[in-house]
Amino acid sequence: MKRLSIVVLLICIVCTLAVAFEKFWPTLPIKSKKDTEKVFKNYFIIEDAVSINDKKWIRTKHDIEVAYPVGKQDVTALLLDFESYPKFMPYLAEIQILSRTENSLTARHKNVINILGYSYITEYTMKYEWEIVNGNLAMEWTFISSNGTLLDSGGGCAIDAVFIDGVEYTRIRHRNNSLVRKDFPIQETIMRMVGISEVENIVKSVFKECKKRYGGK
Repeated sequence: MKRLSIVVLLICIVCTLAVAFEKFWPTLPIKSKKDTEKVFKNYFIIEDAVSINDKKWIRTKHDIEVAYPVGKQDVTALLLDFESYPKFMPYLAEIQILSRTENSLTARHKNVINILGYSYITEYTMKYEWEIVNGNLAMEWTFISSNGTLLDSGGGCAIDAVFIDGVEYTRIRHRNNSLVRKDFPIQETIMRMVGISEVENIVKSVFKECKKRYGGK
């Protein structure tokens, strides 16, 4: 009886982990090359500021997908090459690796976003954890601390591959949920105007750098 209970418990744990990653896999429907030119936007939300600890905070949420004709293994290699992120990631000026294990990494970031002549600098520390499931990369990140510009942030990305006319396309799904400090009156309006394009640029930059570094199809 005890052995049966242990087996059932292990099955439940495995199923829970599988579901945790499965629900975030890319779902962008791709049946033709034309489909790969689309950006699938599950959602992009900028909420009005709320007061927390006597400060105003804006919650941002997004979940988008894109697909490019580059190899899945190449995209995986690029996403795990954290030291090179500032070379191709928009807005990321610096990254400092604080610790690393086989499947996790903690890093301090410095982002600089220039909007209408205003430079918005965000410094924060995140922990990344990842695993390869059936050859597909699934990564999660969690917030540790910031210079006061972020109260919370977390999300993840996952990739898989589809083939169109014998050409491999890698799909990536990128999601995030953050609380950003409100620093000026029309900040939510500006973030709604430019936010989705900023997210798309970040995701697309991965594929553009991958094509540059490894070549495309």
